[in-house]
Amino acid sequence: MKSKSVVQTADKKSIIDIFKADDKELNKKKQIEQVVQGEIWVVKKFLTTKQCEEVIKFSEKQGFKDALVNVGYGLGVLDKDFRDCNRVMVDDFETAQYLAEKLRPYVPLCQEGALYDGMNERFRVLKYSKDQKFTMHQDGCWSPQRGIFSILTIQFYLNTVDNGGCTRFEWDGWDSKEFNCKSEEGKIVIFRQHGWWHEGSHVLKGLKYTIRNDLMYKLYTQKEWQNSKQLHNLACGVCSKKVQAEQLQCGHLFLFCGCHAFYNGDIHLNPEEKKRLRCCIQCNKKIQSTSQELYEIL
Repeated sequence: MKSKSVVQTADKKSIIDIFKADDKELNKKKQIEQVVQGEIWVVKKFLTTKQCEEVIKFSEKQGFKDALVNVGYGLGVLDKDFRDCNRVMVDDFETAQYLAEKLRPYVPLCQEGALYDGMNERFRVLKYSKDQKFTMHQDGCWSPQRGIFSILTIQFYLNTVDNGGCTRFEWDGWDSKEFNCKSEEGKIVIFRQHGWWHEGSHVLKGLKYTIRNDLMYKLYTQKEWQNSKQLHNLACGVCSKKVQAEQLQCGHLFLFCGCHAFYNGDIHLNPEEKKRLRCCIQCNKKIQSTSQELYEIL
């Protein structure tokens, strides 16, 4: 039986006060670890102990329900063999805006020709009990309107799990074979949605709490970019380079910094093959440009 996933949304809308309580801590620059260049980033102690504890308390008051498996069109099905955990969903635009700005130093400014545009307003707080898990899957892209879409997933770990419960990443052909991201209080992991298979491994003891969300990107036309002067001097917190705009031969605008933009191909291909496969996300035509800087990141 299919049911609309919105029924799992919490009644109380705002959790922003929890994060604002330790605003000074969120403003402190933390070190970024690039686990896979241009693909997976980890930041430890992004959230404080108090923030994590308060989100857990808030979520427990809302009441966790079985997490459904998304089958598209806002519909979900219950399949505990595939996904066995509990969930509270909170729609909170104000908190999404607030956290998106705090995350800016840790998020690639440009990806796939689009500019970082904040965070999805839907927060999914997940709770795993002993023996619960979420088997291997890829996260889907979410697009609320044309030209705005998710590229990266962000996961906030709200408590430390010593026995099981890690997020395990795999990609066929990746030299390291897999990466196990341990659930540690306050840590965040950011990763590309397309291509990365990952699972929430079995929790062997205790409980595991996380928040899952999407990081959004926006495509610009030449006119929109010219009218957005306030964005032209933005510097990427990951690569430290300012955003640049390149009009491709297909006519579409491509925004880039110094971060790699892997898409329409595999990260394990050699550089020449990567160039051949790189396509405009708007029309799928191969990217043709005289910009050496653009080719260097592709």
